[in-house]
Amino acid sequence: MRSELVRLRREGGLTQGDVAERMGVSQQAVSKFERYDSDPKLSTVRRYANAVGALIEHRIERDQGQSVFLAAAKSDWVQMDVVNSLPVRGAHTRAVRLGPAAWSTPTSKQTDFDLAR
Repeated sequence: MRSELVRLRREGGLTQGDVAERMGVSQQAVSKFERYDSDPKLSTVRRYANAVGALIEHRIERDQGQSVFLAAAKSDWVQMDVVNSLPVRGAHTRAVRLGPAAWSTPTSKQTDFDLAR
């Protein structure tokens, strides 16, 4: 999504400075937003989109099994991130048995991209 917004900025002939002025932030803040490893808040994504003349649509659908948490709920065994103790797929994991207390909100920051691993 972010790369698409940057593409729209460039196609519109806007510089990072132009977008920064429209957003009321510094050019450095826009540069940081455009970095591949940034994790902006949704409100920042919406403000950037507005500044480049784009709309962001949000849609909520029932999870049909793609969520790690939903998949784990179907079984009492789940792969846990060894470092963060969060349900994940991939390297550095171990299988653990979960009980009802394990379904509390995670304390560490987690993004949709983390869940998609």
